[in-house]
Amino acid sequence: VLSVQALQLSVAACCIDLLLAQASMSKEQIIMNAIATRCLRARSVIAAILLAGTAASSLAQSIVATGLPPGESSFIPTGVSGDGQTVIGNSARRAYLWTAAEGFLDLGMPAGMTDVISSGISDDGQVVSGRLFGPGGFRAFRWTPAGGFQNLGLLPGGSFSYGYAISRNGAAIVGQANNGTSRYSAIRWTSALGMTQLPHMAESISDATAWGTNIDGSVLVGQEFVGGTSSEYQGFRWSAAGGTVNLGTLAGYRNSKAFRVSADGSVIAGVRFSNVTSICPVRWVSGVITNLGLPGTFTEGTPFAMSADGSVIGLELRMDPRAGMWTAATGTVDLNTYLPTRGID
Repeated sequence: VLSVQALQLSVAACCIDLLLAQASMSKEQIIMNAIATRCLRARSVIAAILLAGTAASSLAQSIVATGLPPGESSFIPTGVSGDGQTVIGNSARRAYLWTAAEGFLDLGMPAGMTDVISSGISDDGQVVSGRLFGPGGFRAFRWTPAGGFQNLGLLPGGSFSYGYAISRNGAAIVGQANNGTSRYSAIRWTSALGMTQLPHMAESISDATAWGTNIDGSVLVGQEFVGGTSSEYQGFRWSAAGGTVNLGTLAGYRNSKAFRVSADGSVIAGVRFSNVTSICPVRWVSGVITNLGLPGTFTEGTPFAMSADGSVIGLELRMDPRAGMWTAATGTVDLNTYLPTRGID
């Protein structure tokens, strides 16, 4: 039986066309980094299935093991290019690109930094996002084969920045940063505007994170801490035209978070929950929120990947960690049991 951890090493490079066809830190900083790490660990199977794009339809259905970078004891994939041929991922302190033709490429280590943590890759496999760590703290980065690392810097007065996701065209990187106050803000970086802070849903909100973006960075999704007696989070969608919009949650649930958005920005995947033991996946379309459900005895499901049109969603299922998938036809399924029914084992 394959778990998410086992599949991380064996599935990150595969292109499953049959499935695609259907488809000095504060406490808060420590928490956000833990969440981000969990996001990265869940993406291996999900990224391979959902981010591979239409070019994958000509490839054989198979599971391909990437193996490990030379001298490393682990490799956790964090993204796959649009054609499924390039994988980005992390070892203990470094990030690597992998292709079947050339194996592993170490992205290197910028001067003065001690850690490179990737978070995603553009559809063409030429731009990588993530965060660097060194004596000065965390810095969001952008990497290309031609230009190497670009430190994306800070907001005015800030002390850290995180790059958590990249647009499909590689033009925008989104995440979180502070601005010299106790306020943490969702951010977007582009070459034209640099790093900009997204407006909060209300002045009283002190914590926001962007977890995902659409094809060109014109739509961002994430979460804002709205406070209250229950320490509530609410998912948001941001666009220049519409501003920051509260996505709300289902009746009977206090919290929601948004993690992924379709290429055109019309479909959003996230979670709704009342407590940490009941985290269920949801999908927003045109303002309507739908519960995606959970298979079997699973008690949690968190979406960490989505096809370009929003019709296929990849999830981490827990408490027994597994890779999962949702489509309108299949509902939410455990890929450990679903893939063998499609001849992939």
